[in-house]
Amino acid sequence: MTLAEIKTAVAGLLARANTADQSLRADVTALQARVDGDVTKLTNDLAAATAENTKLQTSLTEATEKLTKLDADFAAVNSKLAEVCAALKVADAEKLDATGKVVALQTATNNAIAQTGVDLTALPSGGAPAKSAGPKTMKRADWSNLPPKAQAEFFRNGGNLTE
Repeated sequence: MTLAEIKTAVAGLLARANTADQSLRADVTALQARVDGDVTKLTNDLAAATAENTKLQTSLTEATEKLTKLDADFAAVNSKLAEVCAALKVADAEKLDATGKVVALQTATNNAIAQTGVDLTALPSGGAPAKSAGPKTMKRADWSNLPPKAQAEFFRNGGNLTE
């Protein structure tokens, strides 16, 4: 039996009780008041729960959208990592996770730079711009065209003039 059916039954009993004795009428009236109070409380609880459910559904939708975007971004980054690994001929790159690919790329990049004869310890760290040591030798005529500060810097960096 639903709460609405109970309320209807109580109202019917109350109508019948109008013609019956006063004791029954008082009992039915008390029961009706109790049922009305319970129905009001349950209605309020249901409204609060519905509002909370709506709020949670909105949060879930937002979180799902963010996760979907993050998954797409991660897939794009992983795809680019795979492309770069292939270009640098990283062995077994397809077996590596994203972190493993980054480490392998760092190693491959360092190895490629080392093959050029560049001293890796002389490279800037943390994305700092490289400080140009400049050429080690320069023709006197070219050196003469430099401003005085650049001329001094050339010698400070170990440069030598040629004729």
